[in-house]
Amino acid sequence: MKATREAMATALTSLGYSITRTWHFAIREERTPSAYINQDGSIHDFGSDFHGDLVTFLQEFHNFCNVGEAINEAKRLLNKPIEIDFSNFERREKKTKSGFIGEKWLVQYKEHRQKNFKAYSELLKGLMPSVASAQKRKEIALKFDIGFNPASAYNGKEFPARLIMPIRNAEGKIITLWKYNPFLKSNDKLRYTQDRPRSSFNLCDLKNFINEPEKLVFVCEGEKDVINATGNGLRAITPGSATSLFKDDELPYFRGLRVVIVGDNDEAGKSFNSALLEQLSPLAKSVRAIEWNTFLRNKGYKGTIKKGFDLSDWLTIAHKK
Repeated sequence: MKATREAMATALTSLGYSITRTWHFAIREERTPSAYINQDGSIHDFGSDFHGDLVTFLQEFHNFCNVGEAINEAKRLLNKPIEIDFSNFERREKKTKSGFIGEKWLVQYKEHRQKNFKAYSELLKGLMPSVASAQKRKEIALKFDIGFNPASAYNGKEFPARLIMPIRNAEGKIITLWKYNPFLKSNDKLRYTQDRPRSSFNLCDLKNFINEPEKLVFVCEGEKDVINATGNGLRAITPGSATSLFKDDELPYFRGLRVVIVGDNDEAGKSFNSALLEQLSPLAKSVRAIEWNTFLRNKGYKGTIKKGFDLSDWLTIAHKK
């Protein structure tokens, strides 16, 4: 869908993005905006190699899996009056959307997983390499409401299939949507709903962990590790990323628990371990962090310990023994 540079900037501003004087804007959290509005009104993101019009942008980053709905929304946004002088406007702060995502968004993803069950099952298998049983993977997928968004194409742009999972707060309300394809390049595997806050994952289970305080609770860097841990009968939670901490209102749930922190085998993982040790030690009954090289050597593992080795990798190895 063709648009002038100014019309595209106006549309993106309406979506909450801040456009710089050089026509750049940030799609994700980053110091230097890596997305750019070309002179022909198209969008290019140097961070993910995305290139396309507003329709494809809405599909890729704003949950519009229906092409017709994306086209209608693009028309609405591009027809907005241009009120900003984009040659001389002030830089604006990007706003994070508040409120919650409605349950209605999940309906289409649940329907897609039924209609595309073979493709859906392959992605689940890639997501949970440590869970050999297809039935168990299905149980975990149902527990976490993991749906499916099939591959699609529009205007020459390919949109890969993804697993879609709601990230809920302690009351069960949806904060954001987690979007994952284990078979894509590392920098493209994982995405979240644009402009929504990140959140801890598996808070609903965390609230009940105190009922069995002697059982270990594993604190992981991300959702994939929590899913694999749960599939192996472990209790797990994540604050959302390697740079995240638990929010103040989440901390009381850790009181009296026995916690094991399992950051990935890299510098970010070491920082994660240190930060979570400091945050949770005053509350939990016991807290320790796993250092992967030491842990694996003690287990008799003689293979190469790759950078980024995580709990899912260990569970996969342990399962094969």
